[in-house]
Amino acid sequence: MTSARAGVVASPEAGDRLWTVPYVLALLSALLFFSTFYLALAALPKYLKDQLGSGTGEIGLVLGLFAVTAITPRPFIGRLVNGGMTFGPMVICAAIFMLANLFYAGATTIPLLIAVRLFHGGGMAGYTTAAPSLVAAITPASRRGEAMAYWGVANTLALAVCPALGLALAGWWGYPACFAVAAAVGAAAVLVTALLRPRNRPAARPALPPPGPLLESRVLLPALACFVMMLGYGVIITFIIILADERHIAGSGFFFTIYAAGLLVARAIAGRLSDRYGRWIVAVPGIACLATALIVAALAHALPLLAVAALLAGAGFGAAQPALLALTVDLVPHDRRGSAVATYYVAHESGIATGSIALGWVAQAITTGGMFALTGAALLVAIAALGLHVWRTGQERFAPA
Repeated sequence: MTSARAGVVASPEAGDRLWTVPYVLALLSALLFFSTFYLALAALPKYLKDQLGSGTGEIGLVLGLFAVTAITPRPFIGRLVNGGMTFGPMVICAAIFMLANLFYAGATTIPLLIAVRLFHGGGMAGYTTAAPSLVAAITPASRRGEAMAYWGVANTLALAVCPALGLALAGWWGYPACFAVAAAVGAAAVLVTALLRPRNRPAARPALPPPGPLLESRVLLPALACFVMMLGYGVIITFIIILADERHIAGSGFFFTIYAAGLLVARAIAGRLSDRYGRWIVAVPGIACLATALIVAALAHALPLLAVAALLAGAGFGAAQPALLALTVDLVPHDRRGSAVATYYVAHESGIATGSIALGWVAQAITTGGMFALTGAALLVAIAALGLHVWRTGQERFAPA
């Protein structure tokens, strides 16, 4: 069932049509939303290190605190999304992303940066809980893995360009200019997201479903896999630039561009593969590939090997993430999608927070390269154990709701 409250006039789930106006708008909204995020992301660790003299532990703490407020409201937002409320959380949280970048420009101390990061994280919580539920509602179930993969491509395109652009802007005109550009892109994200406002509202609002539990137990296994995956991702986004700086690897800003190339190739293939052969068949090798990338990065002392790590990480994440997100939606009925996606993203942000905060202090104790190698080895063991459990218990490849 697709309601007008989801911003859709008629449900496309009755057929196989994927490319509709609402879906294209949802992709453009995601492209702009994640662009404003990634413009600042690569610049922040260098800003902390070069301007404020922070070590890896402090850098990990400041960046990882983003995940705290990205986790906390998710279950409650998921309950709203269960009742079809997707537009409100998306547009409000796009506005939070715009404002956060304006605030970064004035945050010149660690306490101020921590406050802005906590505020910024709330924007991620609402948008990424509501948007996948909206995508699931406006696309056919038979093409859900493909739809989620293309939605991820919007994120990937932002990742391909914006981290390197953000670092370049900071180098040319200073960090305030970088944050100002990010805020301007955030304003565009708000405007495009506003076009998803529901039309033809029914005279009487549909009754909301019973509240139910805040989190969804049926998706704990893909959520656990997501945690493992995002642990590695958190290490990469927080510390790869620091690792490259420590080893004097020039051109490290393009790590994310190469990473995005791997993502694009993987997403172009993996979504359809997971629709045809199963979610786990794609997700488990993808996470193993991401773990291997961490070990390769630990060995890198020049750009070529760092580029190999970037391609491996991008391909692994690009394969696993849409498969796990599609599986999360598959396993629950429509009126529990919000809570299911919230559960998935609680694991998602918990993995990033652990990778950024806890492993930042590990890096300070044993070197950044040693932390990359240790994390990669631990992830390989974890995903091998999880994959064996899935195989032994005969988990369904997917079960569209």
